[in-house]
Amino acid sequence: MNVERLHKIANTLKMDIETSRLIEIFAQLVSELGQLSSDTGNATHQTNVANSRKALVDLLVDFPTNSYPSSWRHAVEELSLDWFIATNLMESVNEAFEGTGMVPAAAQKALQEILSALQADKETLDQLVVALVALEIGKEELTEGECEISVSFNADAIKSDLVRFGGRVLDIEKLVVKPFSVLTTGSAKNLRLKSISSSNFIVIFQLATDNLFDAAKTTAAIALAVRWVITAYKEVKGLKESQSSFKEDEDTPEKLLAGIDDFVEAKIDKALGKVLEELVDKYCKKTTPTKLNQLKASLRKSLKVIAKWINEGSTIETRMELPAPKSADEEGGTPETAEELSGYYEAITEAHTVQIAFEADTEPLLSLEKLEDEEKDEEQE
Repeated sequence: MNVERLHKIANTLKMDIETSRLIEIFAQLVSELGQLSSDTGNATHQTNVANSRKALVDLLVDFPTNSYPSSWRHAVEELSLDWFIATNLMESVNEAFEGTGMVPAAAQKALQEILSALQADKETLDQLVVALVALEIGKEELTEGECEISVSFNADAIKSDLVRFGGRVLDIEKLVVKPFSVLTTGSAKNLRLKSISSSNFIVIFQLATDNLFDAAKTTAAIALAVRWVITAYKEVKGLKESQSSFKEDEDTPEKLLAGIDDFVEAKIDKALGKVLEELVDKYCKKTTPTKLNQLKASLRKSLKVIAKWINEGSTIETRMELPAPKSADEEGGTPETAEELSGYYEAITEAHTVQIAFEADTEPLLSLEKLEDEEKDEEQE
């Protein structure tokens, strides 16, 4: 990770902690538990603990780290600031209550240990930001109209193989970006690499073009594809959960389980076909029937690659900084162009929200064996 990105993440986390008053609200809960432990029958203290716990839970449900890009969350973990990942903290708070049998004194002791760790980590974070400022290290910011795509590959899929990781990086450009740039701009665009992490297998890049509209349109198309693929996966999630239940029953015929697998994959394949047609309808410029067929073939492969990566636990995330409105006498200063860019921005932002929700609660849906077979076929091609 480059140091400017580190500074941006650290400063954002620092501000999110301070603005939300996370540590103060946590300390209030510990204090209320202390009062209750010394007078367990006091109804007022009981109500105060319940209210303080609810305030903390409500805060953690909407805490900003929940919507950090996966690359940012990895960075927070690399800095050993895991407590500030809201899901981690929520789990520990619940364990402090439930694991102690809801005994006030025991719960307070467990939560006091967490509070001390939070305070120490916040001090470490403050010192890091002060040091970066003192060294005059800038913060990585997206400039107006700038778009960014990051892919975080699942470590189990990469198998700690840098050659395999390198192949995936090349696939981003060859199998994803180029087909989508042809779809949206009529010509294949290359990538401009911004950052790469071989420890967490994260790649951050941009389209290698200075044309704001080309970059925004291509990024938005990729974002929509990711969003629609995730939606298709969610539609079959219930079927896979049912299959898991059936597996627990020894009397369930293998044929039934295999039939669910076949049905799910057929449904996903059909959904990818629908996504393909929607993308072509939305973004494709006028072209010849032959070129259109070639484009559809490459896009279908792109969608399968995206689906495979998502299935194995990888994430594809997009960001865009919406440019400030231009005056009517400036190039691109018409209401139509402003509306067009806003549409791309909304597509990119909505896709990010869907990705975060999906990553939090979805298990892989397709069998690893079939995914590996597809990967081998792609390499042979």
